[in-house]
Amino acid sequence: MNKPLLTCAGLALALASWMSSAGAVQGDTRALELKAADLRLNQAYRRVLASMTPADQKLLKEAQRQWIRYRDLDCRWAFRSEPEDCLISRTEARAVELEDSFFNAADGSYTSVGASKPVPAR
Repeated sequence: MNKPLLTCAGLALALASWMSSAGAVQGDTRALELKAADLRLNQAYRRVLASMTPADQKLLKEAQRQWIRYRDLDCRWAFRSEPEDCLISRTEARAVELEDSFFNAADGSYTSVGASKPVPAR
């Protein structure tokens, strides 16, 4: 189930890159870039969430809601006239953060969705 989402995110990035280089998109491509960043973030979020205990899922859901609120407000404040670049950058960074974060998985291991091997439970 995770692979199709990865394919969608990769496809969106490749399409945005190709369209930009091929001249198929004239003008602003930030909407496509934000869509690709959102796809990657959502994939990472779902993968982490699926590996957690229900109690930790609740904490991550609240943290993610607060992060989105912070991102949106901060980008509107800091980049009032053009918040899209900020939204793209912060969304991409959050996706990497979630992929690289280590957490206690429901199976007892200490892992990350980006880790090739989880750390066994003690």
